[in-house]
Amino acid sequence: QMVMDELKRILKKDRAKTTVVGMSGLGLVEVTRKKVSRDYLQVFTDECPYCGGTGKKRGAR
Repeated sequence: QMVMDELKRILKKDRAKTTVVGMSGLGLVEVTRKKVSRDYLQVFTDECPYCGGTGKKRGAR
């Protein structure tokens, strides 16, 4: 119980919404965390003007 209390205390400082679900019989703790920002691909890349971000282009016909 001390481990769970400490984990919850520390996670309160996280700016993302986190939920500690519980500890399993094996001692594993399930934690969910809401993403607060875009992933690195969205931050550092632009959508392709040719394929619209699909990764495909129209074939020759």
